[in-house]
Amino acid sequence: MAGGRRHDYQVCSDCGTVTEFENSSIERYQAELARSMGFTVQSLKIELRGGCNRCTGPGWLTLSSNLESSKY
Repeated sequence: MAGGRRHDYQVCSDCGTVTEFENSSIERYQAELARSMGFTVQSLKIELRGGCNRCTGPGWLTLSSNLESSKY
């Protein structure tokens, strides 16, 4: 992808906290998917919305725990 460093974010729907993150596995998968479809990506932004640790508290079921146990 052209254009420099990516900026992906987690946004808490309750308090509005925004946290930037990077994940090389996601980036590789997106590049492979685009290539396999004959698509050239010009820009990309991932924004995950949900609840931060402060707002959800201990024991809250998270998407990340579901993703870790799934095969995607």
